[in-house]
Amino acid sequence: MSRDPLVTIGGHTINHKPLGKLTEEKIRQEIKGSVTRIEQETGKRVQHFSYPFGRKECGLREFAIVKDMGFKTALTTRFTNIFPEHRHHLESLPRIYKIGEIPLEKYLGVITSGALSAMVYRFKRIV
Repeated sequence: MSRDPLVTIGGHTINHKPLGKLTEEKIRQEIKGSVTRIEQETGKRVQHFSYPFGRKECGLREFAIVKDMGFKTALTTRFTNIFPEHRHHLESLPRIYKIGEIPLEKYLGVITSGALSAMVYRFKRIV
C-alpha cells in the first residue's frame, strides 16, 4: 500500500495509550517508536500523525509535543468539520470517520453538511 501514490501512512504510537497520562519523555518514545518502525518498513518519511484517543485525552501539551516533533499534520478523534481557522492548528485537526457498519454513503451527506458535528458540540466551533 505504501507504494501507491494515493496512500499516506501516518504515525501513531507503539502501545495506543492515552498520551495525556504519559510523561513528555514517554510520549516522545511512543511516537518515535511507531514512526521508526513505519519508516523502516516503507522506506518513506512519516509526515503525519494520528493521536490515540485524542478527543479529551490530548490537549495543548500533547499538541505542542507533536508539532515540535516535526509532523506536517496531526489528527485528533474530535468529530467535527474543518474550518478555515484550522490552518493555524495543523497539529490538532479533527477527523471524520466511518461509524460502525453503516455504509458511508448512507450518512455522508449528514457528515459533510456539518449538522452532526454541530449537534455533538452544541453549535460550538471546535478549533
